[in-house]
Amino acid sequence: MYKALKDEKIIAINNTGIFDLLNCDSIVEDTEHTLDDYEQYNSEYVLKSELPNPTNEEQRAKRQQAFIDEADPLRYNYDEDCARYGYDSEEANNSREIWLEKKNEIRERYPYYES
Repeated sequence: MYKALKDEKIIAINNTGIFDLLNCDSIVEDTEHTLDDYEQYNSEYVLKSELPNPTNEEQRAKRQQAFIDEADPLRYNYDEDCARYGYDSEEANNSREIWLEKKNEIRERYPYYES
């Protein structure tokens, strides 16, 4: 893979080493990494392992959206099972477990970091 550098920042990456019409200082071959190892951050490419942790506000927003997209539909299933079969029914207990597992999965996916 190749990196295009400008002012000591990686401004482009690809597997060909051809960066047509790109104003860069140099093109460097990187044999240790792949394109998947990099992510664009603040207008440059950075190794994913070197990315700073997201802020808690960013994590909170990601969590909230994941709860809406992924956990809320499971909560609706739980509510419906409770209404149909009763709160102590096997159906309600199963759907409650699925819903709570999804919430925990989302919390693990988007952890809060110490300031």
